[in-house]
Amino acid sequence: MYTGGLLWPFGQRNNDGTISAPPASDMVHAYLQAVYDFLLDNRIGRYYGTTTPWDAVNVHVHHCGWQDSDMDYLYARINAVFDPSQNPHIGRDDVPDARPEDKKGTVIGEWGITHDEQRNTPNCLANAFTSLTKRFDAMWCFQHPNHNQDNPSLDPGHCSDSGSVFGLIEWNESNVFVKGNACPEWSALQSLYGNP
Repeated sequence: MYTGGLLWPFGQRNNDGTISAPPASDMVHAYLQAVYDFLLDNRIGRYYGTTTPWDAVNVHVHHCGWQDSDMDYLYARINAVFDPSQNPHIGRDDVPDARPEDKKGTVIGEWGITHDEQRNTPNCLANAFTSLTKRFDAMWCFQHPNHNQDNPSLDPGHCSDSGSVFGLIEWNESNVFVKGNACPEWSALQSLYGNP
């Protein structure tokens, strides 16, 4: 079970403009730390002979434009939550140290780029894919079911009109999964996954 993903909010707007990579990783760390502290405070975890209520920590990394080192920092901030040498409970007799085995694994429950990002940032798709696959246990590509769902008046098969959309391929999932028209990014993604 991968509980609701923790959004890595890189590029999201806040009061000061947009969130850069290090603060985005710090936000993931702070939220995960609060959840894990709650579990320990309520006697849930390996120390108590129970298990954390997930099979892996689930993080969502969208967009591109971040550096490879930013994923090192994100991964380190996640691991720090379960590192006994960095856990703020150290020194408290009523709460145990963190335990690395409580993390279990780390997956990317969503990742993806928009059409504009792929067109405007050289090697956007390949760089994001490579950076994530070398660190995380598993990852799933995120996309909308229709290239132009934000503007239905546009031709859904015309990928160039889908700038801010994550969709790479048309699909319909009523009774069965039906694949429709694909954008060039879909073919590029298939190649990265080793499915030409």
